[in-house]
Amino acid sequence: MYAIVTMNGMNAAYQNIYHHNIFDGIEVPEGIDVDTLIDRIMIRCGEFSVMHTDIDYMHYQILNFFKVHKFTFEKWLDAITQEYNPIENYDRYEEYEGGGTNESSGTSSGTSSGSNTDTLTKAAYNSSSYEPYEKNTGSVSSTDSGSSSSDGEYTEDHTSHIHGNIGVVSSQQMIQSSIDLYGGFNIYIAISDMFCDEFCIMVY
Repeated sequence: MYAIVTMNGMNAAYQNIYHHNIFDGIEVPEGIDVDTLIDRIMIRCGEFSVMHTDIDYMHYQILNFFKVHKFTFEKWLDAITQEYNPIENYDRYEEYEGGGTNESSGTSSGTSSGSNTDTLTKAAYNSSSYEPYEKNTGSVSSTDSGSSSSDGEYTEDHTSHIHGNIGVVSSQQMIQSSIDLYGGFNIYIAISDMFCDEFCIMVY
């Protein structure tokens, strides 16, 4: 029989019975080191009394705790690992695709006509005046017509990336905010604090 009072005592008893720590099997997002997290929880919570004194029930509740809050931990991790430029506060991407079909057609026509007459005159051997001798008359006409058409498909792609500082906050202020964020938030400490609130009576 073990006197299970603190988190340290609970974990030691669990290890003695099952030969591994009470956190065995917890689910954490990829990118969080499990051993580092367990160490931080035990440093933070080890000396506090636990709310559940049954070893197996405590293990079950710990597994459930990490399943329930896994999504929250993933979002925390996404927020602190997001790559960004600390002196820019405007970042927009535009991309669109378009296309269509061109169709055009037309016709043309024309007609031309005319006539001509050729007359040859000669003087007869017994006359001193010229008389018609030969006359040729003709006409000419032509008609021109035509048509043209063209069609085809076209595509149009556009991509742009607009970013920078829109001037509402100075670059120095944004740098300080970035320092405050990373200096004031640590995911291992945040999870261990949440764990203590859930399982420990934080009174020495």
